[in-house]
Amino acid sequence: MIRVGAADNNIWFGWRVGIATAAFRGLTVSEALAKADRLAVTGVEASNEQTLSPEIPKKLDFRLQTGERAALVRRLRELNQQIFAYHIENLGADETSQRKVFEFVKAINVGMIVTRLETGSLAPVEKLADEFGVQVALRTSHDPKAAMAGLQGRSKHMGLYADVGTWMRQNIKPSEGLALVKERLMAIDVQDRSALGPRGSEVLIGGGAAGLEALFLAAYRAELKPLLIVVEPSGDGDPYAGLLKNLNGFERVMWPAMAARVRAMLDTPAGKIRAGDRLPPDVRAQIDAAAPRQAIVAPKKPRKLLVTDVQMYAGHSTIPHGNLMIELMGKYTGAFEPLFSNDPFAEISEG
Repeated sequence: MIRVGAADNNIWFGWRVGIATAAFRGLTVSEALAKADRLAVTGVEASNEQTLSPEIPKKLDFRLQTGERAALVRRLRELNQQIFAYHIENLGADETSQRKVFEFVKAINVGMIVTRLETGSLAPVEKLADEFGVQVALRTSHDPKAAMAGLQGRSKHMGLYADVGTWMRQNIKPSEGLALVKERLMAIDVQDRSALGPRGSEVLIGGGAAGLEALFLAAYRAELKPLLIVVEPSGDGDPYAGLLKNLNGFERVMWPAMAARVRAMLDTPAGKIRAGDRLPPDVRAQIDAAAPRQAIVAPKKPRKLLVTDVQMYAGHSTIPHGNLMIELMGKYTGAFEPLFSNDPFAEISEG
């Protein structure tokens, strides 16, 4: 699924796709992590307003003791989950309080803090972000132009957390908002609405006026990475069902960006056919010896077989073995003529 593979920084996008644990009202962070695992995402945005677990009924904040923090890390490892971002509305008014938050997120291996700050109070937070190597994504309800003005000249660790729903209510098309914030975009809260403006209503992802296909295609072409994508649930009912629907919708709106990524990958060495000439001579000889010399049934007319091995990951090491076997089977048996091509527009005419 794209929501899992997107995080690959080499072949895919370098985008992490997750959900907010706060979507599960009444559940602890630990319980919400189990839901995230079932939804096939690899991480979450967690909030300091949530309780850690039934066993540790404390808020997820810097007041957790060493053993309690370790219990959270074990739970994450158990479910193969990550906390991509830590949401805290108020970082504190002084550097001492702010430092405790940064120390906490580093201790639990979180690389991003999501918060709300006035642009005039960014300097001390910027200093801590640089010191700890933690991104700070500012969630703002202001016009993105105003937010960008406040970030002018700031560290690369300071950026924006965009809310698609807020942009749409302000009559800002998401792709146009992206063009305003560009590389300052660190995270984006994804939802869809029936129309731009305050009269629009929430709809399933891909079913509204957000133009999310254009948004993600533009983000890919702008080479924005890393990027955190947080998918919101749809409707006011069961959040699990709402998240499942919107995550499936997210997969669909990602198709144009995915197609563009595949086409780009095909133009690199990683996109070429993994032919048998990559194999050592002794292995080639063994495959040759095992290849059948006669077709079980003689074909009534010549046939061609298109063989592709397009993959958006490192690939199985046995692919060259399989390709060589298919090549030799066609050569010896005459049952078909293999055509090896990763060209998505390749066609085979009748022989």
